[in-house]
Amino acid sequence: MKKRQRKQYSADLKAKVALETIKGQRTIQEIASHYGIHPNMVTNWKKQLPGRSRRDFFDGAWLAREADEQLKAKFHQQIGKLQVNMDWLKKAQSVPVKERLEWIDPTNDSSISRQSMLAG
Repeated sequence: MKKRQRKQYSADLKAKVALETIKGQRTIQEIASHYGIHPNMVTNWKKQLPGRSRRDFFDGAWLAREADEQLKAKFHQQIGKLQVNMDWLKKAQSVPVKERLEWIDPTNDSSISRQSMLAG
């Protein structure tokens, strides 16, 4: 009978998962399914994080900053989309319906149904 080799995870992955757990933005189950690991491992890595060396802590802090930057970029993208929608609404208030229908552009990032709703 062949022995099964255990899967090895990098320290970076462990720190990233543990920090994400500490942030509390997602549940342990969600984090575990996202990374394809067992929830018990996520819990163990979270418990191990405070006992890590100073170097590991700073590497983890770097990972946290990187995750925050990605989150900020996502929010900025959403803000941009909302700003486009607001511009449409402001413009639509002063223009007749016939002319508003000409604004609908299939190449726009927003869906046609969303553009139609905004155009009134």
